[in-house]
Amino acid sequence: MLYSLSVMKKYMFLFTVVLSIAASGKEVFFVPGWRTGNSSRAGCVRIMRDIYPGYDITVKSWNSRVALTDAVKNAEFCAEQLKKEITSMPEARRRELILVGHSLGAAVVLDILDHLAKSKMKISGAALLGTPAAADDPRLARGIEAVEKMCYNVAFSGDTLLQFLYSFTSSGKPMGVGGSNFKHPRFVEHIEKNEPDLTNHFAYKYLEVLDRVVDSVK
Repeated sequence: MLYSLSVMKKYMFLFTVVLSIAASGKEVFFVPGWRTGNSSRAGCVRIMRDIYPGYDITVKSWNSRVALTDAVKNAEFCAEQLKKEITSMPEARRRELILVGHSLGAAVVLDILDHLAKSKMKISGAALLGTPAAADDPRLARGIEAVEKMCYNVAFSGDTLLQFLYSFTSSGKPMGVGGSNFKHPRFVEHIEKNEPDLTNHFAYKYLEVLDRVVDSVK
């Protein structure tokens, strides 16, 4: 009985060590966009495994398959929940984290970066894909201070769905179509020139371009 108890304690210790190592490993949190279905998310994860080899990819699902006005509210709630999760992480784990967001998910990431910068906290990196935010959004200038390595912004000139939806709330082109006004050594922006098409807003298309951009920076 004492022998069994001793063996169990050793296994528990090893199990704790394994969990500790996993918790401090490199992670990517992917925040999908509006009406991104499960099959689309799986395809996005496959591409991100190529972009970030050796990283654990976690899809931060939220209730996006609703009307757009409800989705905006749900995205804001998602941002608040992720802020709590990320700020409560051990610092070593948080500093290995990369945030990737598409569409409304990119707006969530932008909001989180701003919050982390105000809290004097840092993560490893970030990527914004098809972001429905203004070119001069001040959250980007503040949020870059929360990124230790690189922050990417990928925009599609032919993302007509993003441009159409954005026009209901704001004027001009969103950051995800025309790019931003922001310049910084750790900020890499790429505007993909493509023909107008509603399907240009698909997340996997943005991720394929991000893959090329990240490779070009390495």
